[in-house]
Amino acid sequence: MSNILSEICLTSSYDRDIYIILLLLQVRHELTNAVVSDMAKMINFIGKKCLTSYQMILKEAKLFTPIIYKFVYTKCHCCITDPIADLNQLVSCNCHQSNNQANARDAIKNESYFCYVSLREWLTYLIPIFYDQLRLNHTPNPNSLHDVLDGSEYQRLIDRGRQMNKPGAMTVTITLGYDGVQYNNTKSMWPVVCYLNELPFNLRQELSLLVGLHAKASKPPKSILRPLIDELVEYDREPIQIVMMDGRVLSFHVRLLLVIADAPARADILNCKQFNGIHGCNMCLIESHYVSEHRCRRYPMDVDYVSRDDSEWRRLSSLAQDHSYDEDIHKGIMGKCELSRLDYLHLNIIAPPEYLHSQLIGSVKLIVNAWLGKIKGVPQILSECDIKIIDLRLETILFPAQQLKRMLTFSQIDNWKAMDFENFLFYGFLALKNVLPYNYLSNFKKLSVIIANLTRSTITDLQPTEELVKNFIKDFAKIYSNYMHRFNVHAILHLPTVVRSFGPLRTSSAFIVENSMGVFSRKVKTGTFVAEQVFNKAIIMTAMKSVVRSSNPENLSSEALKFAKNLFGCSSSNEIIVTNKMNTKLNDIEIQTINEFDDNFLNEHVDLYSRVKYKDIVITTRCYGSFFLRSNNFVKTSRGFYNICKIVKSPSRIILIGVKYEVVDDPEIRDHYYIKKANPMGTNMEVVDIPSVIATCTTYCDSNNLYIMEIVNRHL
Repeated sequence: MSNILSEICLTSSYDRDIYIILLLLQVRHELTNAVVSDMAKMINFIGKKCLTSYQMILKEAKLFTPIIYKFVYTKCHCCITDPIADLNQLVSCNCHQSNNQANARDAIKNESYFCYVSLREWLTYLIPIFYDQLRLNHTPNPNSLHDVLDGSEYQRLIDRGRQMNKPGAMTVTITLGYDGVQYNNTKSMWPVVCYLNELPFNLRQELSLLVGLHAKASKPPKSILRPLIDELVEYDREPIQIVMMDGRVLSFHVRLLLVIADAPARADILNCKQFNGIHGCNMCLIESHYVSEHRCRRYPMDVDYVSRDDSEWRRLSSLAQDHSYDEDIHKGIMGKCELSRLDYLHLNIIAPPEYLHSQLIGSVKLIVNAWLGKIKGVPQILSECDIKIIDLRLETILFPAQQLKRMLTFSQIDNWKAMDFENFLFYGFLALKNVLPYNYLSNFKKLSVIIANLTRSTITDLQPTEELVKNFIKDFAKIYSNYMHRFNVHAILHLPTVVRSFGPLRTSSAFIVENSMGVFSRKVKTGTFVAEQVFNKAIIMTAMKSVVRSSNPENLSSEALKFAKNLFGCSSSNEIIVTNKMNTKLNDIEIQTINEFDDNFLNEHVDLYSRVKYKDIVITTRCYGSFFLRSNNFVKTSRGFYNICKIVKSPSRIILIGVKYEVVDDPEIRDHYYIKKANPMGTNMEVVDIPSVIATCTTYCDSNNLYIMEIVNRHL
């Protein structure tokens, strides 16, 4: 980082607050160091000057400042150097196999190196801060799958820890995320990110631990995972000693639980064939067949398959390592991988097909494109008139206010992202009724139910969903041509196994990794030393989030902490905040409704507002904002569903006024647990207490019916 001259003018008791707030603003608004410098100079302008540098701000803020090591690799990718803190310290090395050489000059010029921060340093920093939030004594419940800690793989690691751990040592597990992301038109970066599974899900996805990063036009060497695996091998045998906030020294064994990666990255990590190989599935031994006229591989739509076994995987990998590859013998396994050094892993399940890539932009995208005639060799199912009707219906699906993305239409299909396909899968099928042929609609609804059941917050019984998966695959094979029988459709068969092993699909999906990748790609400001840039800013970002999320931040005043939490939108209080005051008044019906609730309420002066926030819930009226036609004002409460009409505030309390809706049974949506058909219970209004609101809702209205969806997109 460049030096920044800045001067802080406040008393010493507030110095650290100012340092932290400056860095918080930098992280929150993606500010450059120069902007932070100008902000500090503005503070200096109003008081006594105290000269310092940007590095001193980091030091005085007592942030996490680990050593960023560099690993230089040769042109053949098969040799890496020992870790060095400065590339200029590199002594040239030769690869014994290809005789290629690596030196400091070429490494800097060709960017033939990757950066690495020790997992030990990350955990030594974060575990003391969040120790009170770690679920170290969690008991997995296979009959109530809620998080990755409830899966069978976590239970297996915990049981192993009881036998293998050193006396008094505890077990923590990590999820490894690996993917590439472009940061300009010609170059990409490949971050290696870890997540501490014992943290609550929402906190876990915010505190991404960037341990490795490669930035170049070409793909990184497979050895990019070697330093991390070296550490994990060590921590499986010998625990890490970590000093807690209260001075205690605790021991932790660290083990890898799950790898999240898309299909190409998954094949690189496991050193196996991709989906376009004969044995392209890393979870079973099914054989695909090449279809020459369509130039793709067809996977049999068989519901019975032979699962891969870890011991057989390791045997075949050793065999392939020592002999030339033979498809009939090695079954798609091309040799040993870095993960095989961890003997406690089940390689056949450690990196499962995750549903963002395999289903949302895999199966769902494939099916929708087939309807629209965008798949070569598959006849178009929907006419242009049908598409216009569906587009009009999709536009009537309204999300709650503050939902960043609205439902896109079929005419915008080329712009759809994974989140748009997820929205369509969960809600959009309602717009297909009486337009899409019944057999296609029925099959798609089955897929919607399958994914909804496997992504719900708590899963208690997988058996019905497993049967539905088999029915879906059989129907799919009947109504779609062989060209549609792709790997992603076959992967649906394995989703119940993934859930049984790692909990609901949301905990093992790439949404968490993709969010991190997007954040890292925005950290690039110049074209040189990209890996170091991203690492430095990612470290500050995680350190700042740990300050905000920690329950007891060290040496930070309560006022500064409150400011920081409000800045990041994570206030822990139950305060009700109203905004957007309105000039309208209550009508007679609304006044009568409030009097029935509390005859003294209207004796006080009251104001009307169009927006209220309580915890993480934002409730609006129909008059909120200029885009009110794109949102709705339905909420789910402990007493049922309400259409909120007014937000009323007096000096003593805040209430909602709304029309209650009753749920009507509809056999067509009975399997969709999150969708309810509803009718208003007359025109009478009721008062709704804000703490009784459970969630805001999504709505869809056709000519005769109103459908209320209890869930909204959970990945924003």
